Amino acid sequence: MPTILQVRRGTTGEHSVFTGLEGEVTINTTKDTLVVHDGVTPGGIELALADGTNLIGHISISDLKILVAACSDFNDFKIAIAAL
Repeated sequence: MPTILQVRRGTTGEHSVFTGLEGEVTINTTKDTLVVHDGVTPGGIELALADGTNLIGHISISDLKILVAACSDFNDFKIAIAAL
């Protein structure tokens, strides 16, 4: 029998008032995006769509990959994303 992984999910409105646990991943069903939570930020941190259309400042996907690869842990990731 296959293993099924189901994560929390909700609309953009529901995400805006939800503060997930540090490292928790949820799905925004309005935007069809993954959201990573840090335990303190309401709404979490939305991850990029493949085409980059939801990125502030239109950072390229290749630049985002470099940014993520340079992060040594979740705290580095939070700082890097916040700097965008």
